[in-house]
Amino acid sequence: MMQTTWTLDEELPQLPARVRVLGAPRVVESPYGRALHFDGARDGLIIHTNPLRGVRAFTVEALFAPDANGPAEQRFVHVNDDTADARALLETRVVGENFYADTFIKCAPVELPLNDPKLLHACERWHTLALVYDGKIMRQYMNGVLELEGEIERNVFGEGRVSIGCRINEVFWYKGAIRTVRFTDRALEAGELLRP
Repeated sequence: MMQTTWTLDEELPQLPARVRVLGAPRVVESPYGRALHFDGARDGLIIHTNPLRGVRAFTVEALFAPDANGPAEQRFVHVNDDTADARALLETRVVGENFYADTFIKCAPVELPLNDPKLLHACERWHTLALVYDGKIMRQYMNGVLELEGEIERNVFGEGRVSIGCRINEVFWYKGAIRTVRFTDRALEAGELLRP
């Protein structure tokens, strides 16, 4: 098993690839150590590597704390295949003081969003969100608990980039803190996932 963990604990995180900083994400303290806070308007990171390149099954996870006054639709981790119309995303939909999670896989022409506006979680608190794909079934876990699942067939990702704090084309900005983003080259079981 190969696992890549990115800890966002400084303004220019030490990651194993070139990082382009958008805006000025700032370091904040959290119960888990230092984290990066994004302003919801112009802060983000573009990392010039794709940890999911060439894998059939995978897991993408994040430890994050969304602000209550952020934009309604936010993409806070975007894995992009630069060789095809394909991507995987972790997203939030803010509703007042709460949010619901949205995970998404696209491998044109097929795509699958997983979200349910009834599955609300409190903003201003730390959570984990995981997108788990076993090669056929995509599952969404919040705080280690399965929320949704669906079936999608996809090709493996090629070379690409990852954006944190926004979509790869610098829209749908995220407002809140992110401490950790983790990639695994297999579908993790619930008990193996990050927990807040």
